Amino acid sequence: MKMRAYLVLTTVLFSIVGIIHLMRFVLAWPAEVGTWTVPLSVSLVAVLICGLLAFWGANLARRM
Repeated sequence: MKMRAYLVLTTVLFSIVGIIHLMRFVLAWPAEVGTWTVPLSVSLVAVLICGLLAFWGANLARRM
């Protein structure tokens, strides 16, 4: 039961982070870390990674 709750929580969190990165990519929001301007392609990669992790977590939670 606790493992399923963990999987659902991480699925939701990865989904939210992925949606925020997708919004940044689509709306071309600027992002800076210190003096480095983060390119939009970094957000596109983050969308793919977060999407895969959310999908994986949802599949695992469904199996339990």
